[in-house]
Amino acid sequence: MKTNDVIGLGNALMDFLVEVDEEKLAEFGLQKGEMHLVEEAKAREVLAKVESFHFETTPGGSSANTLKGVAVLGGKAILCGKVGMDKHGESYVRDLNELGVSTRINKHDKTTGHCVSFVTPDAERTMSTHLGAALELYAEDIVEEDIAQSKVLHLEGYQIEGQTKGTVLHAIELAKRHGTLVSIDLADPGVIRRNKEFLQSFVPSHTDIVFVNENEAFEFTGMQNEEAVRELGKHCKVAIVKIGKEGSYVYNDNVMSKISGYPANAIDTTGAGDSYAAGFLYAYCNDWPVDDAGRLGSLFASKVVEQKGVGMNDINGEELKRFVRSNAGENNTKGQDSSQEVNYTSEITAESSANKNIKIGIIGGSGLDDPNILQDAEDKIAETEFGSPSSPLKRGKIGGVDVVLLARHGRKHTIPPTQVNNRANIQALKDAGCTHIIATTAVGSLQLEICRGDFVILDQFIDFTRRRDVSFYTEFEDGNPMHCPMADPFDAKLREYFIDICAKLGLKHHVTGTVVTIEGPRFSTKAESKMFRSWGADVINMSIAPEVILANEAGIPYAAVAMSTDYDCWKKDEVAVTWEEVLKVFKQNVEKVTSLLVEVVNKISSGGYDES
Repeated sequence: MKTNDVIGLGNALMDFLVEVDEEKLAEFGLQKGEMHLVEEAKAREVLAKVESFHFETTPGGSSANTLKGVAVLGGKAILCGKVGMDKHGESYVRDLNELGVSTRINKHDKTTGHCVSFVTPDAERTMSTHLGAALELYAEDIVEEDIAQSKVLHLEGYQIEGQTKGTVLHAIELAKRHGTLVSIDLADPGVIRRNKEFLQSFVPSHTDIVFVNENEAFEFTGMQNEEAVRELGKHCKVAIVKIGKEGSYVYNDNVMSKISGYPANAIDTTGAGDSYAAGFLYAYCNDWPVDDAGRLGSLFASKVVEQKGVGMNDINGEELKRFVRSNAGENNTKGQDSSQEVNYTSEITAESSANKNIKIGIIGGSGLDDPNILQDAEDKIAETEFGSPSSPLKRGKIGGVDVVLLARHGRKHTIPPTQVNNRANIQALKDAGCTHIIATTAVGSLQLEICRGDFVILDQFIDFTRRRDVSFYTEFEDGNPMHCPMADPFDAKLREYFIDICAKLGLKHHVTGTVVTIEGPRFSTKAESKMFRSWGADVINMSIAPEVILANEAGIPYAAVAMSTDYDCWKKDEVAVTWEEVLKVFKQNVEKVTSLLVEVVNKISSGGYDES
C-alpha cells in the first residue's frame, strides 16, 4: 500500500514580494511591468539590494505550490528539488516543512533560484527571476523509494526544457516501474510552443493526468476549452482545462464535466492554477469522484487568490473538504454546467458567520479618538478589576456588526502614554464580549520608503517601555507559570484583512512592519532613533506595547494599522518630529482611516473568520 499521496519534481524558487516606489524600482535597472530572466551576477546584485528593503518570502515554484496545497488539505506530499547553499535555500526547506511538505532537496553552490516581484503603488508587478540551483536537479537526486511509495508523481512543464529534461524522464521511468501515476501541469503556452513536437508524443506515452489552462490548451490542440479537453482526454487518463474564475472542464472515462468556479475577492492570482491542481490531486488520491476533485480544486484556488502570494497559512483545508463532500452528488454535472456549485462558498461564509457571535473592539489612537462611524451609538461606563479604562465604551453598529469603541488616550487626549491603563482597556473590551480587537496608531517612520500618510500593517513589536504594567499576571497561582507565546503577536487573519482592504481602497501600504514602542511622552533623541533603525525597527510610537501583549494574554485576536506621520528625528533633511505635525498629518488622513476600519469590520463579519 502506498503511503504518500503526491511526490513532485520542481524548480525550487523562493518568491520575494517587495513593495517599492517608482524611484526605488529604477535603481534595479528593470523595465517596469515585465518579467526579467536574469543571470547569476545580476541575480546576486538584485538580492543584495533587496536585503535593505522590507519583503515577504514564500517557497514557490509550480510544483512546490501544488504540494503545499496538498499538505494544507491534509495530504502527504514530498518535493524533490535543488537549492543553493545560502540562507534562502535554508529558508525554502524550513518553510516547506512548516507547511507540512516533506523535502528531498539537495544543495548546490549556485544561488537558490528565486523570483523577486517588485510591486509599485499602482499594484503593477516587475519580476526578476533567476533559476540558479533549481536547474541542477539530477537523476541521482531522486530517491526511487519515494516514487514507489507515492500515488502520483507530479511534474511541471518548465522542467521538460534544458538539463532537467533527462531528470524528468528518469523519474517517469521509476513511476512506471512502481505503478505510480504521472501528472503534469504544462505550465506555460511558450513551453508548449517551443516543445510541441516532443509534447505531442510525450503526453500520450508518459502521462496519466494533464493540467492546462485555456491558452495552453489552445496552443497544444488548436481547439477551445470543451473541444480541447476532449482531444486531450483521448491521450491520457484524466484531462483538465482550467478556465480561471469560470472553473474547469474535466474529461475522464469518455465523459466531460463542466465544473463551475467559486466567487472570490481576488487580489493576487499567482499560483491559482497550481492550487487548483493541489485540490484535484488531493481528492483524486483519496478516491473522490473526479467531479468532486474538480470542485475541491476550484474552491481551493478561490481561497488562494484572496491572499497575497501563495502562503496558504490561513486556509482551513478541512472546512473546504467538508463542504465539497457534504454537497457531493447533489449536482450531476456530466456533460453540463454545474451552476449550483457557486453556492458552496456562500454556504461556507454563512455558516462561519452564523457560528461566530462577532463583536469588534476598536481602539482609536491620535487623531481618531472619537470617529463618528457608529450607528445607534451609546456610551457605557465600565469598571474592571484593574480600574477604569481610558474612556467610556461607545457601543454601536457598523453595517449591522456590533462594535465597541475605546479612546486610548481619552476622548480629549488627556492621558499621557505612560498613564494609559492598558490592562483596564483590554479587560473592559473582553468584559464587553469583544471577539476581536483592531487598533489604529500614529507612528514615526524609521525607514525612507515609509512616507508620510503611508499605512503599515504591523507584524512585530519591540517593547522599549519601562514603567508600564505589561501583564495581567502579578503572581502565579499554585506554581502554575503563565508565559504567553509572543512570536507572532498580531493576528494573521486580521492582518490579511487590513492588507486586502488597503489594496481594495488603493491606499499606499506596507504589508509588514516592526514597531518599537517607547515610554514617552518625549520623542526620541537622534542617537535613539538611529539605534532603533539599527535594530531593524520600521516605525516608532508610544502605544502598541503593552496593548498587544495584553490582548494576547486575554486570548483576543488583535491587529493594528499604523499611519506614518513623520520621520522621527533620524533623517537629516527633515525637521525633528513635533506633536502638532503628528496630529496634522493624521487628521489629513482620518477619512481614509475611517473607511479602512469600516471595510475591515465588514470583512471580519462576512469573511468567515476562523480562530483555529
